[in-house]
Order: sequence, then structure tokens, then C-alpha cells
Amino acid sequence: MNLPVGSTTKLRLGIVVRQSDSYRGKRISDVLFQLFKKNDFGGATVLLAREGYDDRGFVTSTALGLSAKLPLVIKTVELRERVLSLLERMKEVVGPHGLITISEVDVI
Repeated sequence: MNLPVGSTTKLRLGIVVRQSDSYRGKRISDVLFQLFKKNDFGGATVLLAREGYDDRGFVTSTALGLSAKLPLVIKTVELRERVLSLLERMKEVVGPHGLITISEVDVI
């Protein structure tokens, strides 16, 4: 595929944790947003899932309200150097139960 002039290759970062997961008393999404902003990331998005499962079990939203354990998906697209420079710190924050994915994408 021929990409338009001016397109760039970046890394798409996806992080999956539970809504209730924390790092040093703070929500993981807040810690990561602060980290991204401090390192000049262009932006990030948090998506709240309706249900999911991981090594700690199955969680779902109920008719009576939302579970505090629902999955959060944090997404950003950023320059390779910025993502890779923070990878070890992100792994520390996310911990053993979270998931970090990285894939190369073309940004138009």
C-alpha cells in the first residue's frame, strides 16, 4: 500500500488493567496519564469495558451498577522513541496482572 505524503510510522500502545488496580495508592490510569503528559505524549484515551476476564477471574457489569473491577483499556499512539523510553516504567506501574501491547502503525 502506498501511503500519502506526510504519513509517519509510530507505535500504538495498549494497556489493559482493572479499574480498581492502583500503583502506590493512585489509579493506574492517572499515573500513566501523568507519565505520558510529563513526557510530551500527544494524547491518550481510557476506555471502560463492560466485561472481561484475566488471571484473577471474570468480571462483568450488573444491572444494579458497575463493578469496580471492570477492565480499563488505555490507548495512545506516539513516537517510537517516547514509547520505548518509558516501557520499563510502564511495566512497573501496570504490574504483573496488567497487559501491555505495542504495535507499529502508519499515521496519516
